[in-house]
Amino acid sequence: MSGNDEAIRRLVRFLTVSTLIVAGVGAGVMFGVTSAGAQQEPIRVNIPAGVGKLIDLDHDGRIDLGDRVDGRSRLNDPATGDRVGRVLFECLATSQIVVEQQKGTWLCTYVLEFAEGDLTLQGEDPAGVSTHVFAVTGGTGLYRNARGEAEEVDTLVAEEITVHLEP
Repeated sequence: MSGNDEAIRRLVRFLTVSTLIVAGVGAGVMFGVTSAGAQQEPIRVNIPAGVGKLIDLDHDGRIDLGDRVDGRSRLNDPATGDRVGRVLFECLATSQIVVEQQKGTWLCTYVLEFAEGDLTLQGEDPAGVSTHVFAVTGGTGLYRNARGEAEEVDTLVAEEITVHLEP
């Protein structure tokens, strides 16, 4: 395995781990809002490592402007590990990504799919270990009027997201 292949695998693992923490709070109030729309506890989820596929558009072995990582995975409750939904994501490189130096920036869009509806998140994700904020850009079903922010924590072993919905 070449150094580039290993760097790409580490990047994909990092992106997978740094996506989403939307976990259920309590048995019946899993998704952070009541039927009246009053704010509850944040929604927390995590994503298993190793999902996502790098698309190297110019096939040069580097991650350059315009290359991307696409993927889908299960969403887990971080407290129990139980599956609570699915995530679809795409991250577009907005600068050259140098995994070893944790340099570069991605523009990411996530769709968190739950039985009660979907949430859409979007924002910049710096390469490497970081904590950053995504915008909640919309939703469907229970989340049809969703707005707020989602904090994403990227580590080398997991990606966690905490969604704070506005009432």
